[in-house]
Amino acid sequence: MKNLDKREGMNLIINNKLYLILIAFLVNGCHLVSKNGDEYFKLELSKNPKVNSKIYGEFEYSSQLDTLHLGDKDYRSIRLYLGIFKREHTIQELKTVKLDTFVPLNDNEKKIPFYLEFKEKGSFIIDGYVEDIVFLNNYYKDGKTRILSNEAKVKGSVQVIDEK
Repeated sequence: MKNLDKREGMNLIINNKLYLILIAFLVNGCHLVSKNGDEYFKLELSKNPKVNSKIYGEFEYSSQLDTLHLGDKDYRSIRLYLGIFKREHTIQELKTVKLDTFVPLNDNEKKIPFYLEFKEKGSFIIDGYVEDIVFLNNYYKDGKTRILSNEAKVKGSVQVIDEK
């Protein structure tokens, strides 16, 4: 796998419903970072993908839910939903359309790898959101489960070029 730090980057915006404080772009690779206390988002992607080629990206996510000590019966689910569009959408709109779903490779992994393929040239929006859900089983005295969740918007623009 190539180191994304050595690739050209693209302009990205991650808009957490509550926080968007720090954006950092690095020289030979573009990273978008959003931080606030324990909240952390980082999206890395290559620039100028070619028609009919897949591009690799990584999404790193950390939140206040990381501080929870999960028991044997508890479960955490982190999912990244992405789609390729001509315009930006809200999270509610994105929930009504078909999106690609990406998950960490294992339960302890903080990065979510993904591939996107572009079928035609032009300007596109990579639009989606991350969903983080924790299920605390037997949390209440009656044995019911407590559910904690967080969602954050992810978007960026990309210019797809000819294969040549």
